[in-house]
Amino acid sequence: HHKKIKQDTILAAVSGATSILTGEAWLNELLNGHSQHFQEQLGMTKYVFRKLLQELQTHSGLEDRKHITAAEQLAIFLYLGCAGASNRDLQEWFQHNGDTISKYIHLLLEKCCGSFYQKFVCPPLDQTPYEIHSNPKLYPYFKDTHCSVDSSQFN
Repeated sequence: HHKKIKQDTILAAVSGATSILTGEAWLNELLNGHSQHFQEQLGMTKYVFRKLLQELQTHSGLEDRKHITAAEQLAIFLYLGCAGASNRDLQEWFQHNGDTISKYIHLLLEKCCGSFYQKFVCPPLDQTPYEIHSNPKLYPYFKDTHCSVDSSQFN
């Protein structure tokens, strides 16, 4: 009996799992909880989350894996973007090791940047607004910017 407790303690220390909620349980708590709390945590409504998940599964091949559901993979990716969480923070919230967190962030990034992006994201035809293009003080800083979201510039 003493040996079993010691092994469990060692496994918990190695895995870094410190919460009684798994990432899937936390996500289920969010999905079954207050809508505003869900939106604060993942940056979208529950309906949009479910629709985005369905679209990624249908059009980008996102699927459940042995130890992590497609919904949890998406939640990790969204929580990173919404909360600006570090890998260590994501490990704590979702109860997966750092390699697993990194793996699914990269996977979701690939899935969102491929054909899914081409299908659902339509950049404006005129890339540079007249107010910027005609202003010599602004144009040099924005001339190579292709997209701007929440004051973040993407080239």
